[in-house]
Amino acid sequence: MKRLFLNYRIARDVAIVMLVLLLQAWGVSAAPDELASQATREWVAKQEIAVLQRRYAQATDMIAADRVANEPKVVAIYQQIFTEDAEMGVLDRLTLDGPMKWLELVKTKFVPLDNAQHLIGSQVVEIDSLPDHKGLGGAATMRSYVQATHVNSNGTLERVLGTYHSAAIYAPESGWRLSKMVLELLSTEDAIIAAPLELEAPE
Repeated sequence: MKRLFLNYRIARDVAIVMLVLLLQAWGVSAAPDELASQATREWVAKQEIAVLQRRYAQATDMIAADRVANEPKVVAIYQQIFTEDAEMGVLDRLTLDGPMKWLELVKTKFVPLDNAQHLIGSQVVEIDSLPDHKGLGGAATMRSYVQATHVNSNGTLERVLGTYHSAAIYAPESGWRLSKMVLELLSTEDAIIAAPLELEAPE
C-alpha cells in the first residue's frame, strides 16, 4: 500500500509538471501554488535554470561557426539568458560587467577558430528561494562542468576543461535569467586534428 501511494504521488507530480510546461508553451500563467507542490515547483525551476547554461554554450559556438551571420542571433539569445548587469569572468583572472562585454571577449578569442563545441554536463542547481505569487524573490546557484573544443584554422585543437559557477534570479517579466557566470579553468590541452574518417557506402 505504501509503495502504491508513493507511485501515485510520483505520477501526480509528473502530470503536474507536464501541465505547467504546456501552460507555459501556450503563454498561460497561473499561480504556482494552484498547480504544484513545493517539490514540483523546485524541479521545474531547476530544469528552466539548467537549460540557460546549455543555451549559452550552443549560442557561443555559433560565433565560431559564422560570426558575421550569427552575431545578431547570439546577441538576442544572450539577452534572453543573462541579466543586463550579469557578473561574467574567469575565476582569479578576469571580471567583466555584463554579457555583451563577455561576447566581445568571445569574438576576440574565436578569431583564429574554424569552429567550436562546448559540452555542458554534471549540472547541479540549488534553489535558494522560489518566486512568490507575484513572481518576486526567486534566486538560485548552479555548477556546470564544461568541455570546450576549439578548432583552429591551422589544423590544431585546443581542449579546455572547467566548471561554470552561475547564479540565477527570477523576474516576473522574463522568468529565470543568469545573473552570474564565472568560469573556473581546470586544464587545457593542445592536439592535432586527425584525418577525417573515410566511409564508403555499402554495395
